[in-house]
Amino acid sequence: MADSIRSPRPARNAGPRARDQGAPRLEPLLLEGLEPGLADDPEAGHRTEGLAFDGADFTGRELGAATFSECAFRDVTAHDADLRSVSFLDCRFERLNAPSLPAPRSRWRGVEIEASRIGSAELYDAELNGVLVRGCKLGYVNLRGARLRDVKFEDCAIEELDLGHASALRVAFEGTQIDALDVRGRPSTMWTCEEPASPGCPGSTGSAGRP
Repeated sequence: MADSIRSPRPARNAGPRARDQGAPRLEPLLLEGLEPGLADDPEAGHRTEGLAFDGADFTGRELGAATFSECAFRDVTAHDADLRSVSFLDCRFERLNAPSLPAPRSRWRGVEIEASRIGSAELYDAELNGVLVRGCKLGYVNLRGARLRDVKFEDCAIEELDLGHASALRVAFEGTQIDALDVRGRPSTMWTCEEPASPGCPGSTGSAGRP
């Protein structure tokens, strides 16, 4: 465990090799022609595609094993929504509010999460590929046993981050405050971060990077 960790931003005068080494490879997310969606539209085990949910309330909804493809969520509440084994493919979240977000074994591919508040995010055994988390306030983030590839936390505040036994490739923490970090049991050879020498990166050799 390490307390009060803050990762620095890359130096402005860093060369291309210094900037790009281990940096997440993220593609811009373009969502066009979305139709308005209602909170009652998605169903557990079903696919929802091309909908924009604005101000929807998913509190307590049973959505296990559902798939959301090319969807946008703005000013949405999802407290205690059952997101077990849910897939989010090419989706954007803006101002998501979820005091509790149970989403173990979920899949997040090509996802952007911005200006959101999540109290407890249960993402153990989840798969995150091409995910940007920007300007969010996060309480406890449980990524134990998760698989992360091309993931970036930017300008976030995280109270507790559990990466125990997680595997990752190209994961970065930029301008992000982490109060407590657990990386015990991580396969260190899989970690490559944007700031590999900084204590704010789980792949560093400082106190925050020790298993």
